Amino acid sequence: MTLVWDSSTNNEGCDQYVKAAYADGTESEEAKFNFCEANLELEF
Repeated sequence: MTLVWDSSTNNEGCDQYVKAAYADGTESEEAKFNFCEANLELEF
């Protein structure tokens, strides 16, 4: 999956919290990622 950020986030910091929602209705815990990191891969 490729995530594309809205330009409204351009003035926000690199560190963002993300969680996943799965097809069965469950959700992962939030995880902090640095979106300025080159070739970032999100893992839950």
